[in-house]
Amino acid sequence: MLCEKCGKKTATIFKKLDTANEIYICDECNSNIDSLQELKVYLSSADGEKKCICGTTFLEISESGILGCEKCYKTFQSELEPIISKIHTGSRHAGKRPLSKIERLEKQIDDAMKNKFYDLAIKLNDELKSLKGELNDV
Repeated sequence: MLCEKCGKKTATIFKKLDTANEIYICDECNSNIDSLQELKVYLSSADGEKKCICGTTFLEISESGILGCEKCYKTFQSELEPIISKIHTGSRHAGKRPLSKIERLEKQIDDAMKNKFYDLAIKLNDELKSLKGELNDV
């Protein structure tokens, strides 16, 4: 019998989740599951569609664009990663941080060049060089 979670490896573990639900999983899937409640995520509903603990299906997420809970990210990870990677530059949240003085000057130089303010770009570039020189001296 194949693992009911991944569907690839031979199921070696039987778990009874409650009186109505039981699941057969492989060793690898068993080591990646934190609790019996999480195993319920991988049980199919009557129509065979995977559901999160909160009851949300991937179809509902794709229609609304809203996840049901924080566990949905893990439950639908394989489905969400390609979509998130297309929308954003990556699939890992890096957060926001203020630009450093060097980054800010580099951005100002780019903006000045795009807008053909060459004199300003030269001044900013000189300031950038002196700032980088100070950092190299330290």
